[in-house]
Amino acid sequence: MRLGAIVILLLSLLCCLPAFAVNSVVEEAVDGVLVVRDDTGTAWGGWSMGVTHQNAPGYEAKKILDLSDMPDRVWGRVQEVRLSAYMMVRDYSGTANPPADGLDEAIEMVVNGNVHTYPTSAGFPVWQENAQNFPIWHDFVIPREEIIRGPNEIIFRKAEGNGTDDYFYLGIDNIQPRGNSAVKFSADEEWTQDRLTIPGANGEYMVRLYLIVEPTDLSMVWRPGDDPALEDPRGVVLYAGARDGEVSEGGLALEPGEAARIEWRAGVLDRLSPAEAVIDATGQITLAWLDEAGAPIEPQEASGAATLSLAAERSERTSGLIVTARERGATIEEVALSAKLDFHPQEQPIDMAPVVAQAPPLPPAKAPSCAINNGVAILGNGVIEARFDTGGDRLRLQSLRHGLDGTEMLRSPEDAWLFLVEVGEQRFAGSRDFRLAGIEPVEGGFTADLRLDPALAAELTVTIDDEGLRMAMELTNAGDVPLDFKLAFPVLQGLAVSDDPAEDYYFYPWG
Repeated sequence: MRLGAIVILLLSLLCCLPAFAVNSVVEEAVDGVLVVRDDTGTAWGGWSMGVTHQNAPGYEAKKILDLSDMPDRVWGRVQEVRLSAYMMVRDYSGTANPPADGLDEAIEMVVNGNVHTYPTSAGFPVWQENAQNFPIWHDFVIPREEIIRGPNEIIFRKAEGNGTDDYFYLGIDNIQPRGNSAVKFSADEEWTQDRLTIPGANGEYMVRLYLIVEPTDLSMVWRPGDDPALEDPRGVVLYAGARDGEVSEGGLALEPGEAARIEWRAGVLDRLSPAEAVIDATGQITLAWLDEAGAPIEPQEASGAATLSLAAERSERTSGLIVTARERGATIEEVALSAKLDFHPQEQPIDMAPVVAQAPPLPPAKAPSCAINNGVAILGNGVIEARFDTGGDRLRLQSLRHGLDGTEMLRSPEDAWLFLVEVGEQRFAGSRDFRLAGIEPVEGGFTADLRLDPALAAELTVTIDDEGLRMAMELTNAGDVPLDFKLAFPVLQGLAVSDDPAEDYYFYPWG
């Protein structure tokens, strides 16, 4: 009896502990960088159910990122660590404690017991009043030695003694919880995973680790007088040149007011690492980084050689640099950039001129027609051909061919239900559950009489014309008792044109 009581006591204690039990997802983010995550990044639940609302020290959000399954050979290659949180801060003093006093408090991020304190004014994403707001991924530098090959505990909380009118919002991915997030809403509460917000939301806190396993150093040199002029091993430069000026072996000669630009995608440089551009020129110049919109940031004047620098852990995103000749002109001999590549996957630019295959020749013109023979109805117009099985007690779409290239678009005929009816908690598919009671030819097609015992009758009309295949339907309660039902029509699942359906485009008629 004594042993049984001890076992029961242990089980009771275990039930009170958060069940952190799932190894986190580890995958390649970009070349040389691994991301560790539990969230999908696509299921943020909004400002009520999708964030914490932390304004006092006792409200703490815990995230576990578990590296227990990481192989020795991979763990040994980790050189640097970054932490990303989907977050935002807000000064609520104008409403909660007027007058507004700005962001003047602090938050703490505790990584495996190591406390990092940041002012809420430290360049975090900030809530803009009277605007549409979304949290933003914000990055932190974490010492390599603070991360372990096991469960890593990251806690976000407000710092003690700074007030309670600055809010910290940590994003929540409201997908099925993986068991790696927990919360306590006050200092005297225990950790819980039953809910992650006071309104009752659940999921996973949107906190990630980035493990840099290969150098991300970036270097670029532009010598306008050389051929080729650009050395860009990482391929980050989109443009290097000038609208005006004269190129010679000595470099790019610019008249007063003329400018040369080097451009890259905003966000390609790691903002947690410093960056530097060294410009070798003769004459007087004005030089500046370019912001996200391509406008100069704090231009500075120089004569001859000059250097532009970007500090580590900066908030601004740059998209290039500009060098402008001042009075008497200038000649640019070389521009050298040293930085580090950003560790996030980069959004790829839209291809404005994709390679398009030669269009196949059009098939010979063919008048729309419908033929019903031997239990098969064939409707076609030279561009599309549909085959229906009408010979049994069910109406089924067997084939849907693209006439321009002969492709069979119906990859799964069994999934072409034609329509779907929901009665209560039951669902009935037109091609599977409705009995074919009769079929009659009409101009350009046919009308099928479909029955679902005891009380539903569907009249489905399928026709073909110059524009394509047309389907119309009337669903009737043929019984004496009122019947509530829902209808989805048409239902043609599993259509594809190419070998990879994910690459296909679908165009739906307007109507």
